[in-house]
Amino acid sequence: MVDIRSQADLAQQQAALLDKLDDVERDRLFQLALNEEHEANTLMAHYRDRIYAFDREREEWLSKLQTVRASMGQVHKSQWDLQTHKEEIAELQRSISEAKLSLYDERQQMLKLMKENDQLKIKEIEDKKKIKELISINEPVEQEVILYKDLRPGNFP
Repeated sequence: MVDIRSQADLAQQQAALLDKLDDVERDRLFQLALNEEHEANTLMAHYRDRIYAFDREREEWLSKLQTVRASMGQVHKSQWDLQTHKEEIAELQRSISEAKLSLYDERQQMLKLMKENDQLKIKEIEDKKKIKELISINEPVEQEVILYKDLRPGNFP
C-alpha cells in the first residue's frame, strides 16, 4: 500500500508541476512521456520475445533430454545384458575347463588300464608257455576211451 500511496503522491506532484508549466513545455513533456512509454513498451516486447525464445529453447532441450534418457535406458539395459552374457561365458569357460580336466583324467586312467591289460596279456602268454613246458616235462599218461552204442555202464563186453 505504501507503493500505491507513493505513486499517487508522485502523480499529484507531477500534476501540480504540469499546471505550472506552460503549454509548450507540456507538449514537450508529453512527447517525452510518450517516448519513454514507447521505449518501455519496446523494451518489454524485446524481453518478452527473449523469454519466449528461452522457453522454446528450454522445451527443445527437455525433448532432447527425454531422448537421451530413453537412450540411457537402452544403454543401461545393454550393459546389463552384456554383464549377464559375460558371466554366462565365464561359467561356460569354467565348465569347459572342468570337462577338459575330467577328460584328461579319464584318458590317463584309460592309458593306465591299457598298460595293465597289455601286461596281463603278456603274463597270460608267459603262463601258457609255462603250462606247456610243465605238461611236456611231466609226460602225461595216455588213456584210451572207447564208446559203444547202447552200452550202459556196468555192461561191458
